[in-house]
Amino acid sequence: MEQNSKVNSVLSSVMLSQAILESAWGTSYLATHGNNLFGIKADAAWTGDTIEIITNEYRDGEKKQEKHLFRKYNSWNESVADYAKFFTSTPWRIKNYQSFRESTDYQQAILALRQSGYATDPKYGEKLLSIIENYKLYLLDN
Repeated sequence: MEQNSKVNSVLSSVMLSQAILESAWGTSYLATHGNNLFGIKADAAWTGDTIEIITNEYRDGEKKQEKHLFRKYNSWNESVADYAKFFTSTPWRIKNYQSFRESTDYQQAILALRQSGYATDPKYGEKLLSIIENYKLYLLDN
């Protein structure tokens, strides 16, 4: 994972904390049936396989369950490789996630991720911080 985290300037601690959170340590339905560790949805540009999941989203401060199509991979390695490319995969993402990619520490990266609108959960950043600090994942960034 460390090799991929440097491909597009994503810090290893942030990448791993997102995988832990999004996949419930690799045990979620999406991780076990779709090999999707990061909860990356399938947008109109996605040409690969998909898996439909009911997921929690926050709209106007309220938690709601919604059906979404997510990217489906053949392996966790494919999921990690796609995550590493995700933040530079379109002109919009290149611009929107620029601050995230240019972050030099995990706190700055998580703030940039939140400001970019990456997740609908208002506590997403706090959850990532907690995982990074509890498991000392920041040590992976050095």
